[in-house]
Amino acid sequence: MIRFDLLSLQMLLFVAETGSVSKAAEKASLTVSAVSKRLLELEAQLGVVLFDRLPQGMRLTPAGNAAVQRINEVLPIFGKLQVDLQAYIKGDAGIVRIASNTSGIAAGLARELESFKAQCPQVDLRLEELTSAHVIEAVAEGRADLGICAASAPLSSLASAPYHATPLVLAVPADHPLARRDSVTYQESLAYPHIGRTQDSALAWLPPGAKSAPVSPSISTLVTSFAAVLALVRAGTGVAVIPIVALKNDSLGGIQIVELSDAWMTMELVVVFDPLRVLPPTVSRVRAHLLASSAAQLSPCIDSL
Repeated sequence: MIRFDLLSLQMLLFVAETGSVSKAAEKASLTVSAVSKRLLELEAQLGVVLFDRLPQGMRLTPAGNAAVQRINEVLPIFGKLQVDLQAYIKGDAGIVRIASNTSGIAAGLARELESFKAQCPQVDLRLEELTSAHVIEAVAEGRADLGICAASAPLSSLASAPYHATPLVLAVPADHPLARRDSVTYQESLAYPHIGRTQDSALAWLPPGAKSAPVSPSISTLVTSFAAVLALVRAGTGVAVIPIVALKNDSLGGIQIVELSDAWMTMELVVVFDPLRVLPPTVSRVRAHLLASSAAQLSPCIDSL
């Protein structure tokens, strides 16, 4: 199959239009020798003479006329192809797969993706909720383009950029002894059974500043969702450390939220990505949007609940 060069086809049209190699070269901002070379190579590829070289200029042969007719049909299609692909080249269209832990979605990701979609409606944003460990796996294995997870989670070979930070608070039953306190320390809460998340969740890794604090010896239950954690707290099973962004007014019946006074009781979230992968323009644009948005957002305080 002949491999056509689009520029050579365009030169054929210019020469046919002007009847002159020099005028075609001027129109294309090329040298006369470059245009002549392309015409000769095209004729050699096709095995036919496209022009009669006359003293008064270039005249199409019957084969040249047939070629011009077909080229005039084909070139506009390639022009439309270029226009269609511009949206993908500029990052205005494409698919972006995002994996996020629950806290990331609640901390602002859902809102920020909605605002991005309003700006770029042609971008298909696909969000999957996973635990922090599984977010890292998804990005490392190429199943997700971007991830949102706890900064304290082992990132392996992935790169990260700071995202949101949200305070950790203590959820206790409404009639619990700690419910009357304005604030408590993490160590004080260890006197009571704790309800924890599964080991691959963000709360499986305490913040860096917590390394010297004792780990609760009384984890009574491990569950996968914050809704399950709150249901067990409400039932009086125990207390739980929860990111404040995961709480909603309509889910707090029978539960009291108590501030944790330890300075390190904050969950820091990061955007993770594979530094060895060249990110498509659309993915880079979403990442930039998330990082820009995160700089302007503040996590809610306890008083707003």
